[in-house]
Amino acid sequence: MKHRSVVSNFVFKGESVDQAQQIALFKRSTHPNIRSYQGKYSPIAGSIEEQDAYPLAAAEREIYEETQLVCGRDLVLGFTGRPFTFEDEQAQRSWTVHPFEWLLKADESKIQIDWEHSGWKWFDPQAVLDGGIDDDCVPRLKVSLRRVYLGPNGMFGSGNGLITRNNAAGQAFLRTIEKLRNDTENGARVLATDALKGLVEITKCIFSTEDGLLSPEYWYALRVAAWHFIYSARTSMNAAIASAIVNALAQIAHATNVLQNDPKAACDILEQSIANRQKTSTEIAKAFKKYVDTLVTRQQQEEPAINIITLSNSSTILASLTHLVELAQENLLRLNFTILESRPACEGASLAASLLSSLNDKAASRDEPARVSVRIVPDSHSAFVLREPKDAGDSRKPHTVVLLGADRITPSGHVVNKTGSTALAVLARCLPGRGNREVVVLSETDKIAVPKQDVLASYEQLLAKPDEEGVTDGLAAELSRQELTLEPDEQHDSAEVSCIWPESARNMVQSYMQAAGSSSVRNAVTIENSYFELIPAEYIDAYIAEDGEISKEDVLRKSVNKAKKESNLFEDLYEVD
Repeated sequence: MKHRSVVSNFVFKGESVDQAQQIALFKRSTHPNIRSYQGKYSPIAGSIEEQDAYPLAAAEREIYEETQLVCGRDLVLGFTGRPFTFEDEQAQRSWTVHPFEWLLKADESKIQIDWEHSGWKWFDPQAVLDGGIDDDCVPRLKVSLRRVYLGPNGMFGSGNGLITRNNAAGQAFLRTIEKLRNDTENGARVLATDALKGLVEITKCIFSTEDGLLSPEYWYALRVAAWHFIYSARTSMNAAIASAIVNALAQIAHATNVLQNDPKAACDILEQSIANRQKTSTEIAKAFKKYVDTLVTRQQQEEPAINIITLSNSSTILASLTHLVELAQENLLRLNFTILESRPACEGASLAASLLSSLNDKAASRDEPARVSVRIVPDSHSAFVLREPKDAGDSRKPHTVVLLGADRITPSGHVVNKTGSTALAVLARCLPGRGNREVVVLSETDKIAVPKQDVLASYEQLLAKPDEEGVTDGLAAELSRQELTLEPDEQHDSAEVSCIWPESARNMVQSYMQAAGSSSVRNAVTIENSYFELIPAEYIDAYIAEDGEISKEDVLRKSVNKAKKESNLFEDLYEVD
């Protein structure tokens, strides 16, 4: 029996996910190349190919190939459903289906089907979910739809109406999804906390109308909401969101007996999880201070110095830098902070402002001034700031730490962070003076991402450390290579890039962009604004988390353990499908 992993794209008509009322289904043609389910109605579907970095990339590709619609322009992503696997004995095939919901923003006349379909039309979602058109559709269509549809008998099931598109709990669910999607100022740590706050709000809404018992329906609904906070809101930052949610819900699951007697304990557990997160930055700051202290000890100088170069406005990095000032006072240490401006939103400049404010407060509380200097430079000057002093001998060279945050750490230790981080890390490794520089990543362990389920067993094999070291090394290299293909792709408003251009240049480029597609314009013009990029693990010297310095093997072990924990939490969702 052949197996295929496929995407299933449901195109909805409606202004928003809570108003989506109709879905477009496409009739599969009788073309000889259509080998299964000819003449049946289906969403836009297709195989996940080797060149597709992740299922969403395959979904976007299939939609364009089969409708000419462009995701992000003509369509907006709604919900990402939990994948499922089934077998079709008659077709002698098995399938793993990845469902997606899309909202059509363009006029429906823009839908241009290709040879794979003979037509399409709008359907009432309830007609699909009720099974009334099963004979006219591909198998398991209602199973796919249910996982992405926010409506009666949809993603939350019947659930006694605990979370619906119109009630208070449902509105809290939607507000949290939108907040996570649209917050471009805060990092993954803040978004993870906001996700927990969303679960608290949902829980309070439910308990305000229920009899106070922690019913199975509540537990089911809460986990469905949690799934979508992780996978439908902000994929590039979902490692931290997943860790925070899974850890909190695991505590609720283990406290079932307590909760049956006192259901408000669910809120207490969630709120305590939020409070505990506030302590993490302090623990990381202490661990980084200890790390720098070892560098100072190695210098063996009467008045040692440390250069810190960083670029993003991370609350974790800010806490760690301000914590270092105490070390400067205790050890007569000179701290030289260099902060790259960090285009396009100039987060580095914001970090510098916060740091200067903190340093001023500390200086005001002491008789002696802080032994700290701060310089702010454009992020195009990475190579310039990494250069060594020409007139300094080996004994006078301060140690340089390139300090990076993380929004995501892959199982093999690759790091997703602010665009510009990779260039800084690579230059630190490759320019002369490499022996006097280290690239250090500060991150909560929450940001360690889980492996994909289809390769989880391979990562477990690495941890088992079989005798065939050559085989293990080859497997590690292959898994690491696969992770490097998962480059984050989160595009934001191009106006952030062009707003500081000379007016004449901005107007000229915008005029070409507006005319794109006309017969008089031959060259396509785009302005790109990517927020994140992937830093290969080979350019990272150390990872420092709340429990101190951790190794790449620690990262892998935590990743695998988190995957198992997440699987246990969500594995029975929709099990009745």
